[in-house]
Amino acid sequence: FVVLTFSWHYLITALGANAKYKDNSRVWILSNAARYLPGTIWQYVGRIQLSSSYGIPVVISSRGLVIESLLNLVAGLLVIVGSSLVLDLAVFQLKLYLLGALLIGIVALFLLVNNPAAINFFSRITKLEKLKLLTDMNKLSIINWTVLLVLLIIQFVLAGTILFLLVSMVFPLSVQFLPYVIVVYTLSWLLGYIAFLAPGGLGVQELSMATLLSFYLPVGLAGGLAGGLAIAFRVISMLVELIIFTFCSIVFKR
Repeated sequence: FVVLTFSWHYLITALGANAKYKDNSRVWILSNAARYLPGTIWQYVGRIQLSSSYGIPVVISSRGLVIESLLNLVAGLLVIVGSSLVLDLAVFQLKLYLLGALLIGIVALFLLVNNPAAINFFSRITKLEKLKLLTDMNKLSIINWTVLLVLLIIQFVLAGTILFLLVSMVFPLSVQFLPYVIVVYTLSWLLGYIAFLAPGGLGVQELSMATLLSFYLPVGLAGGLAGGLAIAFRVISMLVELIIFTFCSIVFKR
């Protein structure tokens, strides 16, 4: 949560907003809880509304949300593709060419969002004149993009490490399996992230995580144990979110 709230604060301030880290972290944490509502739009609507209450222009928070979403996909794919090229991940039967093509496509879209000419072109085609407001904002530098990508890659590594520690509590896994579990978490998170009809990725993330974890658990126990670990990881994550949500609601209350 520290990494994710800081990355949001860094992104918003780099786009020209004048806001405190405390305010941006509260906005991110409170709006993030709304992703468990049916449909993923409430998380983003909530963040825009909360940001505006702190004086952050809607155009900045909106563009920040688009960039954050694309960066999450790019960072996750970088972790998976990069790890697959270094580690023996044949068990995942990953289509590296497909993942690589998807990564290139996302990066291309990512660059278009930051291109005034592209924004004007899409504005003319879609008749959405408000898209032109995006061209009036400060463009992010290469250093900004790099810092944001590194931060999001770190959060995947941290969360994957937590999953590894949870697995190790019930079944001894050698530390050499840590990179594999990080990829398991990242891939299952991405599948839950793009499952728009699943609130917070519920069900999709757990099913994919259990399936991938089962490759590293004892035969016979793999199915039930992997499923239990995936559910336990979700429950722990939701409890932590609830604690932080309550803390922010009380301590940071205006």
